[in-house]
Amino acid sequence: MAGPVLSVRTVGGYVLVTVAGVVGPGDIKQLRADLAVQAGGGARLVVDLSGVEFGDLTLGVGMLAGVRNRVIEAGGSLLLVVDETLSLALRRIGVYEAIGAHASLAEIDDVLA
Repeated sequence: MAGPVLSVRTVGGYVLVTVAGVVGPGDIKQLRADLAVQAGGGARLVVDLSGVEFGDLTLGVGMLAGVRNRVIEAGGSLLLVVDETLSLALRRIGVYEAIGAHASLAEIDDVLA
């Protein structure tokens, strides 16, 4: 089974990474590494996960928290676009706002402009 597909572009000074597909437990380490590369050098990063299905939400949330910490430590910023399932998981554990989650790219259009 193929892992997630990433596309990267720059929009308004932000690095926009769109991730699509199924992220299984075996894909977490590679996705974390791919996002860490994009976050290097204090980048302002937007990760659109609205087209992602996590095979294990616990691993997915943990990976996102780790990526967020790396981005912040490097002097960057992180915004996430998440689907309803991931949104509910993030809200359930109380980190939706802290992790920079949003329901759609439209919610952060003013940031990307």
